[in-house]
Amino acid sequence: DNIFDFSSPFALSICRIEPENNVHLILEALCASKLRMVFIGNWGKSSYGRELYHKYVNKPNMTLLQPIYCLDTLHALRSSCSVYVHGHSAGGTNPSLVEMMHFSRPIVAFDCPFNRATMEGKGDYFSSFDGLSEKLADLNKLSDGSDLAEIAKRRYTWKIIRKQYLELFGMQVK
Repeated sequence: DNIFDFSSPFALSICRIEPENNVHLILEALCASKLRMVFIGNWGKSSYGRELYHKYVNKPNMTLLQPIYCLDTLHALRSSCSVYVHGHSAGGTNPSLVEMMHFSRPIVAFDCPFNRATMEGKGDYFSSFDGLSEKLADLNKLSDGSDLAEIAKRRYTWKIIRKQYLELFGMQVK
């Protein structure tokens, strides 16, 4: 399977390979769904990541990649995926989620307050294997991502973030 063959639907996930990012749940659900999966992460950094990598790397619908820093490659993957699966369950507004929102693609995110706040309740959510499996069963039932792109353009651009920082520090905004 060539990850750059975008002719068939595929799910994409990009994250640090940590338990709180629900990587195990995502891989289990995608493996069961038979939907092609491209998962980018730091698989070798922990025993958790190494164990998951060895368990799933040879599955026919799984492409597990090490971190990718080439923006053109990331752009191609993000703009071509059928669905982005975001499993973060701890932290706050996550850069990988915010970046993905700009692409107008369906996003299925772990159901927690900060993911709901980031996406303003739009998109789709899961909190279990069954919930994620149900969402992946029919990609046509997912939100199309246009609402998420609107939120991203309204809230998550460098111009807006710069303005907010300047205001926070009491500086005049031009």
